[in-house]
Amino acid sequence: MRRLFVALLSSVLVLGTLVGAGADPLRTYARDTWRSLTAMADPSTGLVADNISGDFSVKSAYTSPTNIGGYMWSAVVAQSLGLISSREAVSRVDKTLTTLSILKKHEQSGMFYNWYDPHTGAVLTTWPDDGSPVTPFLSSVDNGWLAASLRVVEGALPPLRGKADRLLRAMNFGFYYNPDAVTAAGNKGLIAGGFWDTPPPGCSLPRNGVWFTCNHYDITVTEPRIATYLAIGAGQIPPAAYFATMRTLPDTCDYSWQEMEPQGFTATHLGVPVYEGSYRYRGITYVPSWGGDCSRR
Repeated sequence: MRRLFVALLSSVLVLGTLVGAGADPLRTYARDTWRSLTAMADPSTGLVADNISGDFSVKSAYTSPTNIGGYMWSAVVAQSLGLISSREAVSRVDKTLTTLSILKKHEQSGMFYNWYDPHTGAVLTTWPDDGSPVTPFLSSVDNGWLAASLRVVEGALPPLRGKADRLLRAMNFGFYYNPDAVTAAGNKGLIAGGFWDTPPPGCSLPRNGVWFTCNHYDITVTEPRIATYLAIGAGQIPPAAYFATMRTLPDTCDYSWQEMEPQGFTATHLGVPVYEGSYRYRGITYVPSWGGDCSRR
């Protein structure tokens, strides 16, 4: 698992080399991006707003685990590019980690809620823009990106390794795992989109004392894959879960609605049959990042 984040950090350093070599537009983009993030960060909590107006005058009154994680790994990038000092990077991320350690979360799983007030750290129960009610939700995708950021912090900012590790150790991505969820290819064992810890409106599946989303992520190249990697690396779900998700829709689907049918073969990995499909376009073989649906023949 650490190799994954070494690779991620290496890509950051490669970008730093390009920027340092005189790629002025890249340095401008990096500097402006970091400037917007510092403008969005609350100075007392270290939590970054979800968005900000173009003139930096109006910040949103909400943030998510993905926003928070993005701010922390951006601080690592800013340090790597020489935009800020190591001391500033550690100071900023330390403040964020301190706030994360006291934010309300779901104790059984160690997962964070999807929306917090960046100024107070309170879980949102009404939407700041219009006052509409919010049923607090805990997303597998958003917690995955936060945990990924904590891994980056562990590797890049040694003084904060202990703080990041304590947060990570409390996060159990196995809580999202449903061993009975089935893909269109017939494989079992998927991660749910998330859960509510109070009854939500609309579709939900009660399990483990909470209400899970009715959807499960069944395509490999989709946004929750980082949560799957983290869960497997931490021993929280079986390694075979990586192969339960589909690379493309299988050859048992009705492709009349698609412009192109994938081509491939079936192989077995860790006892799981996997349709190794791909698409071909202008001489390039690829597997797209997308979702979709399947009608079986």
